[in-house]
Parts: sequence; C-alpha cells; structure tokens
Amino acid sequence: LLVQVGETEAIVLKPQGMGAVAEAFAVEVANLLGVRVAANKVMCLSEDVFFEMCGALHKVEPMVAEHKNSIEAITSGTKEFVAIVEYVPGTILQGLPGHELLKGEGVGAILEGVGGLIALDCLTNNLDRVPAIWSNDGNLGNVMVNMSGEVLGIDQQVNAIGDDAGRQRYFATLRDFVADAKLGRAGKPTAQIKAVFLQNCGVEFDDEQCKEILKGAWTVFARAAQLHATTLKEDLKKVDAQLTKTFGSTIVHVGLSRLDMSTEFVEQCFAV
Repeated sequence: LLVQVGETEAIVLKPQGMGAVAEAFAVEVANLLGVRVAANKVMCLSEDVFFEMCGALHKVEPMVAEHKNSIEAITSGTKEFVAIVEYVPGTILQGLPGHELLKGEGVGAILEGVGGLIALDCLTNNLDRVPAIWSNDGNLGNVMVNMSGEVLGIDQQVNAIGDDAGRQRYFATLRDFVADAKLGRAGKPTAQIKAVFLQNCGVEFDDEQCKEILKGAWTVFARAAQLHATTLKEDLKKVDAQLTKTFGSTIVHVGLSRLDMSTEFVEQCFAV
C-alpha cells in the first residue's frame, strides 16, 4: 500500500500476518551480512506511535486509488501489526526493464549485487526470488535496482526446515553451492540462475557474467563464515530478543512460535 510522505517521498504500508516474524527476521539477517534489502519497521496497535501514524494517514491521499479502502482498514485497527517499508524508486529486474539494465553499463556491479542476494536467500531458505538451489520459477520481481544502480531485495523471509532429514539435505545442497561460489565454478545452481534470467529478462549470461554473480555470492558466504566464527551467536540473541519484544504481547499467530527454530536454522546455515 503506497502512501506519499511530504512532497517527494513515499512509504509502503504492509499489514502483517502469519509471516511477520519470518519477514522481520530476514531483514535482520540481511543487516548482519551487509546485504541491502528494503528497510522496515513493525508497529503494534498498542503503541502510541501507531495512532500517530493513523492520524497522519487520515490527512493524505493514497498514491494508488485502489489502496484507499485497505489503508482505511489499517487505521481502523483491523490489523494488530503493520510494517512501514522503505519505498525504493527504481526498477524490478524483470521483463523489458530488467533486460535494459542487464544490457547497459554497470552490469557487473548489478550481477555482484544479485549474487549477494542469492547468498542471503540460501542462508535463510528464502526461495521466492532467484531459484539457485530450489526447483521453482523464482520471482525476479523481488529484485530491485534503485536509481543509483544499487541492487536490493524486497519481500524476503526466513523459512526454517523443521524435518532433520530435509534440513541435512538442504545443508548438503547449500554446501555444494558455497563451494561453487568460492571456486567460481559453474554447476547446477548457475545453470538455474542463467535459465531464470533468460526466461524473465531475455538475457543469456556468458561465463564471465556468471562468475560476477558467484563472486557476489562468495563475498556474502565468506562474511557469514566470519560472523559464525566470531559474533553470530550473540548477534542472533539480540535479534531474538528484539523480535520477541516486538511481537511477544500478541495472541495473533505471526510466527513467533517458530523463532527459536528459525534462529537455530540460520546459525547452522552460516556454519556450512
């Protein structure tokens, strides 16, 4: 839900549901890794600032007319949690706009940025973006390139695997891709990445462009390994405490019961 703030800026309002904790956790993991994703802040109905926001929303018109009823529903208190998400002026890496970006100048930096996002997704099992190690069509609409050419992700979440056998299979697949990224080696994940961009953007990457993606992925994987060896455990404790404080008072199902499992899963992914 797009809302203008002032004369030149805008925000996105996103009512929160069952995936609220998983989405907020993914943003925190991205911040730990230095991977750029759209910033967000979750507000609770019980906070004074929530009512201040509602008062401000009554004074502005939505930027998309069809969003008016949904925004009015938010201000009437039908959702206990609402995320204020950074609005990113730019282009999704999909279709003709994506094709033009990938054929233009500065494509190397874009490909490295895509690689960083792929690594983040692998470390959180966020399968709805670039299907490097997953068997799906992906969603390149969740890859943005802003006006300065910076790549960033939107709509990510941590999807912990509860089944031990499934988790071990996932770690084995992740481990193979980490090795590919380190060596700049084209394996099955690279083929899947090439296929999704060819299908969605009409661009076929050559070997050097694939290496740019792998380089970006390895930079993030290496950072994850460094964090795991140093501050990760304490970092995740702080994130856990912060999310528990934000969502702990609710009786609505927002995924808080899965937070401990998700924290353990992310820590294990970083160890791969």
